Amino acid sequence: LALPVNSNIISMAKVTLGRGGQLLTWAIYLLLLYALLAAYLAGGGDLVHSMLQRSHPLSKAWSTVLFGVILTGAVYLGVHAVDWINRGLMCIKLLLFVILIVFFFSDFYYDVM
Repeated sequence: LALPVNSNIISMAKVTLGRGGQLLTWAIYLLLLYALLAAYLAGGGDLVHSMLQRSHPLSKAWSTVLFGVILTGAVYLGVHAVDWINRGLMCIKLLLFVILIVFFFSDFYYDVM
């Protein structure tokens, strides 16, 4: 199946499945995006709530709103800013993983010896 270079899932659905398939694909795609947004807000709100619990006690709802504002601000800065934020977070994640492995193997080494 050959489609133009800039085809997306919606245009592919229209070509292969017709107008009804395109509308169904739109609905499924929007539900997927809604589920992803809900998951990000729930997880991020819980993270903000646990981080601010001692210093600034907020309800979980307000923590979710605060995370939503932070996420909106990052997206508003543009794709380039989101890319750099993502790179920074991935570097932190990799560094913490390496630290975890070092501590795990050092603990394992001392238990074996």
